[in-house]
Amino acid sequence: AYEIRPRDWSSDVCSSDLIKAILREAKVVLYDWHTEGGNVYSDFHGHDPATSSEAFVRYREDQETAGGSGSLVAPFAGEHGWYWLNVSNNPVTVTLNLTGYFDDTKDYGIH
Repeated sequence: AYEIRPRDWSSDVCSSDLIKAILREAKVVLYDWHTEGGNVYSDFHGHDPATSSEAFVRYREDQETAGGSGSLVAPFAGEHGWYWLNVSNNPVTVTLNLTGYFDDTKDYGIH
């Protein structure tokens, strides 16, 4: 189903989170995210939970950034999303907006 789901995430200094969109193969998601308060390390990646949890595909990695936007056509069915780590000396809020053909979202809350 086509969904518009804004997603807000707040962090404390040096905390992290992992947000995933559940997509079927060849489905599309548009994303836009930005930070307030500082920069974060960002790892945009995907994996199929039915296979090894160690196997993943990295789409983009940024050592220190304040946001990103784009689209993804899922190369396989599975979880596709972002790991963020606060690399600033301040509390950071990350706001993520997802639009597209995804089944659900998961917040792994790995603070």
